[in-house]
Amino acid sequence: VSVLYCITTTPMFRRGIPSVSFAAIASFRSYATRYFTDTHEWVEIDGTNATVGITDHAQEALGDVVFVGLPSVNDAFEAKAAFGEVESVKATNDIYSPVSGTVVDTNAKIKDDPSLVNKSAETDGWLIKLSNVKAPEGLMSREAYDKFLSEHGDH
Repeated sequence: VSVLYCITTTPMFRRGIPSVSFAAIASFRSYATRYFTDTHEWVEIDGTNATVGITDHAQEALGDVVFVGLPSVNDAFEAKAAFGEVESVKATNDIYSPVSGTVVDTNAKIKDDPSLVNKSAETDGWLIKLSNVKAPEGLMSREAYDKFLSEHGDH
């Protein structure tokens, strides 16, 4: 339902007094903002909560992921601190938290099927969810990250 439709179809509007219905207010959604690091993690921030994973570029560079080590719920991390590791057929790499926060959830599907990171690194292959997230510093937008990749190659 569009806001314009709700406004123009309410009785108050027809009397010359614009109003917004509950349906119009409910149709607004808070969208999370996604940021990227130079170590190829992503973070999607929604208020004081965040979801963290590795980028598609990182999973491509790693090759077939065979194990993902994740922290426990209630573990707290500062920005840029290692919180886990990804093991592939090529190497084992630390995963760094792009923001400070406390772990409230880990992706249980990753434990059973680490290849989910390869299949869907930036969606279903998320790694942890954090709460009490502090504002990010020094992170890149999607456009800035894409530019970083083009300038730094396989960095």
